[in-house]
Amino acid sequence: MSLSSPVLAAGGVMPTIALLFFFVLFVAIIAFVFAVPNSVWQRDAEIPLRRKEPNE
Repeated sequence: MSLSSPVLAAGGVMPTIALLFFFVLFVAIIAFVFAVPNSVWQRDAEIPLRRKEPNE
């Protein structure tokens, strides 16, 4: 790359790689949230509310 490259002029290669990494991570998390069935989220939402019965 030349010194007049827009990537280097904007701060370097590492900030660009970091931005791409976190963007991919964000998209993966969003995809995971929408890929999990609603029944799993409903079950997990009730975890703190469940009480264990003495016979369990």
